[in-house]
This record gives sequence, C-alpha cells and structure tokens, in this order.
Amino acid sequence: MLIYQCHLTLTLVDDLVLSAHSGSQAEHHCLDTIPGANLLGIAAARLYRDSTINREEQIWLFQSGRCRFGYGHLMLDDHQCAEPTSCSFHYVKRDGNPLDNRTALIGQQLRDCADARFQPEDGVQLKSLPVTLIDPRNGVISEPKQSMDQKTAINPNNDRAADGKLFNYRYLLAGQRFRATLTISCDNENEWQQRQPLLDKLHQALQGTKQFGKSRSSEYGRVEVTVGSWSPLPSSQNSDTVETLSLRLLADMAAFDAYGNPTFTPQPEEIGLPKGDLIPEQSFITQRRYSPYNGYLRSRDTERQVIERGSLLTFRFSEPQSQATLEPLLAQGLGAYRRDGLGEASLTPLPLSQWQGEVTASQAVLTLARPKGDSTANHALIEWLKHQPTAANRYDDSKVRRRLSALRDLYLQIKAFHGQPPESEFGPGRSQWSMVQNRLKEGTDRNGIANMLENELKDEFWTLEALRSDETITFKSWLLDEIRTSELNLTELALLAKGAKEERNRAVAQKEKS
Repeated sequence: MLIYQCHLTLTLVDDLVLSAHSGSQAEHHCLDTIPGANLLGIAAARLYRDSTINREEQIWLFQSGRCRFGYGHLMLDDHQCAEPTSCSFHYVKRDGNPLDNRTALIGQQLRDCADARFQPEDGVQLKSLPVTLIDPRNGVISEPKQSMDQKTAINPNNDRAADGKLFNYRYLLAGQRFRATLTISCDNENEWQQRQPLLDKLHQALQGTKQFGKSRSSEYGRVEVTVGSWSPLPSSQNSDTVETLSLRLLADMAAFDAYGNPTFTPQPEEIGLPKGDLIPEQSFITQRRYSPYNGYLRSRDTERQVIERGSLLTFRFSEPQSQATLEPLLAQGLGAYRRDGLGEASLTPLPLSQWQGEVTASQAVLTLARPKGDSTANHALIEWLKHQPTAANRYDDSKVRRRLSALRDLYLQIKAFHGQPPESEFGPGRSQWSMVQNRLKEGTDRNGIANMLENELKDEFWTLEALRSDETITFKSWLLDEIRTSELNLTELALLAKGAKEERNRAVAQKEKS
C-alpha cells in the first residue's frame, strides 16, 4: 500500500461561522477546527459536475475511503498545529481550574488518570480538565480567536428589525491559518500514476478562494486555500516492536463492532489495527452522537455515535508490532467515516514534565496576520459607512405616516383638478416610486439625490399640475421639496417612497378585483 499526502493551508479571509450544533435556540457555539467534510463538500460540488470524470472515478475519490480529507487545525507556526488535551487529565479541585486566568498549563498541577503509574490520593478530590487546544511542546493554551455578533431578521413590510428575531453568531476571526492534510492510498505505483489526472483536477477544485460555513452570502465565509505538493509518507526508521499502543485522538472516531453496531470500547481490529484487546484501565473515553446535515440533499445523514477527540485508547496486540507497520495504518485514519477526517490519532504522548507554565510574550498571544492585499481602510463597506448620515439608522414612523397622508391628499387634489375620479390610476405609478426609493436608499447627499431625480423624473404624470394657495404644484416639485427641505432623513424618505409604491399596488389590486 502506497500512501501520499499533501498539506492544505486555509487562511481565513473573512470571519468564519462554523456552528457546533444546528439548534436555533440558546447560545451559538463555533467549532475550533475546520471539519474535513467542508473540504470534501467543496471538491465534490465541483467534480461531480465535471463531465470528464466518470462514475468509477467519483466513487474512488469520494466514497471508497482511498481519499481522506483531514480536519483543519490551527497553525501555531509553519511546523506545529494546536492539539487537544487528553480527557484523562484531571486537577485537584481545591487548587482551582488551571485554565482560569492562565496562558499555559503547568504539568505538575495535572494528573493523568489513564497513566498506569497513577495512584489516587486519600482525601484529594479530582476534577476533569475540559478538553482544550494547546501547543503540545510547552502547554501554551492555543484556542483560535473568536468573537460574537448579534443580528436580527428584517421585517420586509417596513425594512426594520423584526420583533423577537434576534440571534447570535460566534465566529472565527479573519486572518488565522489552519492546516489540513489530504491523504491518498494506492495499491501500487501504477495506480498512483493512473490517478494523476484525477488528482490534478482535485487540486484545482480545492485551490483558491472558497466559501465555508454559514452566511456565505453576506460578510462571512471566504477562505483562501493553498494546496501543497504530494509527497510519499516517510518510511519509519524505528525498527522497535511494541506489544501495547496508546492512541490520543486528535479528531472524533467512529467504531463498529463485528455485528455492525456502534461501539465505544473497540477492539483494535475493529478500527483497522492488528488483532488485540483494549486495556480499559489505561484508557479514558468520552463519546457523543450527532447527525450531520447534508447541504446538497437538504436533510440529515445517518446518526453518528463517535468517541470524542481527546480520548485515550490503549491496546495490547496479540503479537508484537513494528512502528513501520503501525504508522501507515494511522496515516489512513482509524474507524469509519475516514473520508470526512474522522479517526485522526497520534502516538506521541503529551510531555507534561516539560510544561512549566512559562511563556514568552509571543507565545502568550497569537498574532492574527491579515491576508495580503486586504486593507480595511480601503474596504468598500467602510467607505460607504463613512458617508452615511449620523441618523441614518433612526427613523420615526409617525413622521412618515404624516407625510404619506399629505401625499394622498396631493393625489386627490390633482385628480380633482383634472376631473379624474378618486379611484383612478392618475399620477406616478408603482415603478416610478420604486425608482425613487432605490435612489434614496443608495444615495448619501440630499441635494445630490434631488438633482439626480430632477433629471430622471421624465414621466408625464410627475408634471401634472394643481393649484394650492394660488401657486402651481406638481408631484415632481412636491417630492423634490420634500427631499431638499423636509424634516425626514433619507431613511424616512425611502420609507415614504415605499409607502407610496404600496399604495399604488393596493389601488391596482382593487381595480382588478372590481
């Protein structure tokens, strides 16, 4: 079996919303890694529509398990990614949570309950340490930087915030980098060479700026994906053999027993390792279940019952196994759903003795480098906001209703002056008011908008006249006067135009019914 890998660097161009659960109630939580299913979905969305790829190639790439899209982990530097702590870590309850007000974990304050040398202490109460992301070299807490926005749905009837429709988004901040690993398994060198055209298309499908997560149509979700070159899995230089093996899960793992039922205490052969037994007293396992949402089918997939990341599993093999045998098996992933990145594990134990809690300033704070060419100062949205009036987001419904009533009176006055019945369609129609509304919503200067409309309002209905206080008044003169001198701000004027348009819609509907 030949195994090739390439690394994908994911740079967040925009803030990224990756929901930890699909519920719409309670507080929103964001993932701290990028699931491999996101990368698989982006590639599949393009390559399934590629007419040059046949059905057999599609199955080999996305359904056979030969291609594994790994999770994207936060990059600490060019050589190291953040890793989860083990769920077997505990601390003395009376000493307080080591995560509180600290930037690094101190190894002497932790107890590894899965360690064969661990002995409970009389009168000492231990509490589990929540699984968190750290730099495995020194114990520095290395969670991705997140923030939260509160948003609201918009009521289409008045373009205002809808009542009772507030919701929160927690998201990963732009500028952070994540690394994922793409793994390909081939039977021999000939198969690897035959698959090169297909893998080139996979490379092209993943390379470039892609959309991830929620609210991709608004300000979230752009990620710059840089795909590295393929390289064979290095051969292990360690010829030592082992009878026991401890695995630390870096991602969730799904396991099934010999009868096809989900299991949380798998035997090694049930997850793709040589035959042996699980050692329960040296393992520490937590589990969860979820049903992933399939965006293409718009429905949920089969429920998955998985062993959570951070769990520790220790196996005893029936026969001693060499490192050269085990490392390729780990590179392909363990258990089921490996194509989505599940089953990623590490043989390297976390070095608690090296965690002294001493960090430098550069280690304590992760710098978020903004992508090249992205200048906030020149962003189109920032420039637009600078030109908005200070009261653009405040408006008074009562003032709009009063001016809309004045406009109705003007319609009746001009109709009467020209001998038209009140129910007639006489005056600017809905398309004319829609154009006025758009100009008011897009513009920033009252006089500029008025001058623009003075040239654009060429429909003959705008120039219909009536006498008011011995002066001639038209729809056009009334509107331009409202824009230039009215107490209404631009938002209120846009609502006035929208109200006029809706009045015309109702008039047309009533006429059609009659």
